[in-house]
Parts: sequence; C-alpha cells; structure tokens
Amino acid sequence: MPRFEIYKKGQGNLARWIALGGVLLTVLYGSHGFYWKLNGWTDGTSHATWFELPVIELPINLALVLAMVLFLGLSVTIFAFFNRPRVVDLLIETETEFRKVTWPSWPEAFNSAMIVIGTSLLLAMLLFVFDLGLNQAFRRLFARG
Repeated sequence: MPRFEIYKKGQGNLARWIALGGVLLTVLYGSHGFYWKLNGWTDGTSHATWFELPVIELPINLALVLAMVLFLGLSVTIFAFFNRPRVVDLLIETETEFRKVTWPSWPEAFNSAMIVIGTSLLLAMLLFVFDLGLNQAFRRLFARG
C-alpha cells in the first residue's frame, strides 16, 4: 500500500514537481488516447451515453469512466513511485547538483551555439566535397575496368 505522507518534505521540490509533472502529463495523454480508442473515435462508432454533464456537455459513458480509472490508478502508482526513499534521494541530489552548476550568460550561450553551427556546416561541406571526389574517382576506376 502506498504511503501518502511525503518523504523528506520540503527537499528537492523543484526536481520532484518537474519529474512528477512530466510523467503525469504523459499518463494524461495516454489516458486521453485510451478514451478515444475505447469511444470508437477511429472507426466512427460511439458507445451509449449514460448521462451528460449539463454545463460542459460532456457525455459520461463507459469509455470515459475506464479512462478516468486508468488515469487515477496510474497517478496513485506514480505518486507512490516518486515517494520511494531511493527515488526521492536521487531527485534531491539531482536538484542539489543543478544548483551548483554555473550557467552561461546569454552572450556566452549564443557564441557557443554559433561556433557549433559553424563547425557543423564546415564539416558538412567537407564531407560533401570528399563524397563528390570519391564518387568521381570510383566512377573513373570502374568505368575503365
């Protein structure tokens, strides 16, 4: 049974929220796709609606209930996973190490990016020239033979 108290509360909050949020968004996306797959969206059929929420006009049917159960079940499982001591300690250490990093200023990052792009373009042009040269050499070599 998962523990619902937060292990080492107040430590590594940013890393925990980013990791948990990313995984929960993925689960939400998967549950949404599961709902449409069950609802017959791909083949044009639809399941019987049990009732409809009056304000947002959302049809409540078996597909929606199953998708919500899937989302809630996976959310509880993911919460339990991200509350395990080893995972929490890893996230706390990760956030601590990221705070020690000296991040480059905007001009430094821009200059570094320009160097990388320029070097990549130069390398691409050199490879293109070598490829043309080797192509011509092999064509002449095998055309005579």
